[in-house]
Amino acid sequence: MNKVELSEPVRSSFSISHSVSDSWTMSNYHFHDSYEILFSLTNTTKFFIEDTMYEVEKGDLFVINNMELHRTVAPPNVCYERYVISFHPEYVEEYSTSETNLLRCFTDRTGSFSSKIHLSE
Repeated sequence: MNKVELSEPVRSSFSISHSVSDSWTMSNYHFHDSYEILFSLTNTTKFFIEDTMYEVEKGDLFVINNMELHRTVAPPNVCYERYVISFHPEYVEEYSTSETNLLRCFTDRTGSFSSKIHLSE
């Protein structure tokens, strides 16, 4: 299977991509100047965010802020399909209010926070 990547930049500060690959390698940790939401459509991948390793399952949603080092590891010859939304915090700030801070899940890392949320069907 060849790597297929569709990307539709909505604004320069916002992008959405859908990727399918069977030979995914990310050897180094990295970070972005934007926030990231990753939604996995497949199993068997490992996602490292800072000092935490997550086993990735179909239906997992990850929230990563612009300061968190992260990387993905997928076994060879395993299909890895995901959606990724990237945006600069300023893009969302204008929609937040004092009652609804839309960036809180990216900035509040207190208590038993987990970057992974498993969504049901």
